Amino acid sequence: MATGKERNDTSDQKRYRLLSVNKVKKILGVGSNTVLKLIESGEIESVNTDGKFRVPECKLDKFINQQNNFINGSTNQKSIYKDDEDKAQSIIENLNGN
Repeated sequence: MATGKERNDTSDQKRYRLLSVNKVKKILGVGSNTVLKLIESGEIESVNTDGKFRVPECKLDKFINQQNNFINGSTNQKSIYKDDEDKAQSIIENLNGN
């Protein structure tokens, strides 16, 4: 039977596991260049070990959750775009004399 300490060690190992660019691209379903651009832009946090980028699994999880939140409308960014759409519609209606 596993003790609490052993379970925490397993959780910590998963949390801090370092993933290669190749593994990240497979998880995200994108190409290597896309992963490298996301890393270089800081959208995906990484570490550089021996000249190779590695992504902590917990940071990839964070990135994926942020993307899911954006897609599902759980961020303020959607409301910003909605405000812009409303303003654009108002301008169009004013130009059309409505």
